[in-house]
Amino acid sequence: MAPKRKADSSNGSASKKRKTIIMEVKLDIIKQSKNGEMPKNIARSLGLSRSTVATILKDKKCIVEHVKGSVPMKATVITKQHSGLIIEMERLLVLWLEDQNQRRIPVSFMVIQEKAKRLFKALKKERGEESESEEFSASRSWFMRFKARANYHNLKVQGLFWKRMPNQKYIAKEEKSVPGHKASKERLTLLLAGNVAGNFKLKLLQVYQAENPRALKVIWKSQLPVIWKANKKAWVTLAVFEDRLINNFVPSVEWYCIKKGIPFQVLLVLDNAPGHPAQLGDFHPNVKVVYLPPNTMALLQPMNQGEIASFKAYYLRRTIAMAL
Repeated sequence: MAPKRKADSSNGSASKKRKTIIMEVKLDIIKQSKNGEMPKNIARSLGLSRSTVATILKDKKCIVEHVKGSVPMKATVITKQHSGLIIEMERLLVLWLEDQNQRRIPVSFMVIQEKAKRLFKALKKERGEESESEEFSASRSWFMRFKARANYHNLKVQGLFWKRMPNQKYIAKEEKSVPGHKASKERLTLLLAGNVAGNFKLKLLQVYQAENPRALKVIWKSQLPVIWKANKKAWVTLAVFEDRLINNFVPSVEWYCIKKGIPFQVLLVLDNAPGHPAQLGDFHPNVKVVYLPPNTMALLQPMNQGEIASFKAYYLRRTIAMAL
């Protein structure tokens, strides 16, 4: 009796990976169909399944309208009110969004808003005097109308940690899913500190996993806007924290007090994080250390009352601006 043939797992549906079909291929499929080509022949020539080709042909009206930038039948937005400058900007914005989707780069409303402003500004500069009176604010209401005109919907995708990108993506409505990003395992820790009045902020302490990353090969650590420390887990250890207190906190606060003409008498409020020493009562005669009660950091920690959230928001905004 002949041995049983093992099933080829590569042919199983469970192991098939979803293939993203770019817009050019979809238009090619529609064009071949209009020329009388059978769906099975189109599928064979492009290396696609018949069901994929059938789905694209079923949605060909939406695809063509999406490419042309025309208003879908279900939309009630009147585009005649738009100036030629805004129409051209939206056409370029659709092309840019398609490019971002092909590169698997997530985009959010804030990213699209900023890109639209930049495109409009560039077009206005290019047109010169004839467009001086035209204005564009990229408001949320404009975005909702643009999303309807361009036939887009949004999906949530997996973001990254400190190398964070937006966690949403806008794609054509005929697309049901997008390839995601594998979450980065890299991490870093930032330590923020400031006074109650908010007019004095200590230099940020950053703890990263590498002491000398390749990206900073030609940069002196002293030139960075942070105090650079490193260990394998990117944690604020006791040694790192004590070094921060002695070599940064005390000299910086003392200089601030001298500049303001006030006595050098400081109350330092700490939570019970693992990196904070349990006893710091006598580390400096002019600094009194007070610890918050356990499990109250979210409610009482001053830096948790909006400072950290604001820092993250500004960091993300600047990162996106640099990317654009």
